[in-house]
Amino acid sequence: GIRGEDLDGVCSATEFVYWYNGHPDYRDREFDLSKARRVAVVGNGNVAIDVCRILIQDPERLASTDIADYALEALRASTVEEVLLLGRRGPAQAAFSPKEIKEIAGLEGVDLIMGTNAVELDPVSRQWLEGGSAPKSATKNVAFLTEASKQEATGGRRLDCRFLVSPVELTGVDGVLTGVRLQLNRIYATDDGTPRPKGTNEHVDEEVQMIFKAIGYRGTPIPGV
Repeated sequence: GIRGEDLDGVCSATEFVYWYNGHPDYRDREFDLSKARRVAVVGNGNVAIDVCRILIQDPERLASTDIADYALEALRASTVEEVLLLGRRGPAQAAFSPKEIKEIAGLEGVDLIMGTNAVELDPVSRQWLEGGSAPKSATKNVAFLTEASKQEATGGRRLDCRFLVSPVELTGVDGVLTGVRLQLNRIYATDDGTPRPKGTNEHVDEEVQMIFKAIGYRGTPIPGV
């Protein structure tokens, strides 16, 4: 629902997952990864992590799996070097499971990147975690991400975790995606203490050639039901 969403290079994560898993209704979709160096994935759930994992790892690791042959060929032609994982909330509210993010960090030739400041908890999130309202996975994620932020980069492909950002505009040239404008967010507490994100007037622009939307599902109504 933002300006530029109709640009070539703006993709559905759901369709991408169906495509590389060989869903017959989606095998004819095209995802040209040979022209993308930098890709953004919007969302912090396990679908977003799945997309990141496929995009960032050495495709030869996938050759022994049951990934669709046409998807493997497209991934072998990929020029993707860096994936930005964009979450509108903070690291404590990331919806991916600890196991999923740890698996990405364990991929050979892949650096999990985030600044130390990126995983510093705001007072609201810290109180939420310490007060017992947060799920156990939130504490595990924060602990893991804190340690991961201290690791030195090896110079391989990069998964860059960005928290407290929301896309507000997609930019392009001649109908093709070239970048995303991100609004910086901050966390505030609702009446019951639940942490929620709120936009600020600060923005940053990032160059990307593809972007995948992984922000959840919306049901399609059936006429008469």
